[in-house]
Amino acid sequence: MELPSLVQDYDTIIQTSCHSFTFNGNTYTSDTTIIDDTLSNTMGCDSVIFLNIKILSADTAVVAQGLTLTAKASNATYQWIDCGTNTRIPNALNATFDVVQSGDYAVEVTQNGCVDTSSCFTYINVWVNEIEGNENVRVYPNPTSHTLNIETQNFKITKIQIRDNSGKIVKTITSNFELVNVKNLPIGVYHIELIGENQTVNKRFIKQ
Repeated sequence: MELPSLVQDYDTIIQTSCHSFTFNGNTYTSDTTIIDDTLSNTMGCDSVIFLNIKILSADTAVVAQGLTLTAKASNATYQWIDCGTNTRIPNALNATFDVVQSGDYAVEVTQNGCVDTSSCFTYINVWVNEIEGNENVRVYPNPTSHTLNIETQNFKITKIQIRDNSGKIVKTITSNFELVNVKNLPIGVYHIELIGENQTVNKRFIKQ
């Protein structure tokens, strides 16, 4: 009677994973190709597995410039987080986040199908000054969520411009200067320019 020949099995595993991949007791944290791991099959013969691992990750690097935090990840989605309460900040979904009050902040980045969170950035004694320009001009309430009241003494406004924290003009007003609607502006820090005939008064305010 003829005995069966010993058979060696071959198998290939192509695996994509976020951050790490564990196989046969080994954890891989970077791209690895063609690793053969010899096991025993049901007939007691060698079984060779070729492992091709692709490790993906989300870029959680953040650049801090003054009161502005910017996530460096591209082709990603963002959610800024209050580290103190471990909660998501409503509507904070852009790559850039303006800090408007003291606290600890991080960003959750979704990129390449992976989700990861940056380190926390701590800000202490944060407030917004309202002292730039003429003392005869008052802008309130600050912070605000809907409208700004403008009060002036001996200063005639001819135009109002509102700029975001990058300097881009996001709103221009040419009439009805006493009450400015900012309801549709995203949450953040803004500069309001009160332009007169011979002078421009600049103030900052928080939209919350």
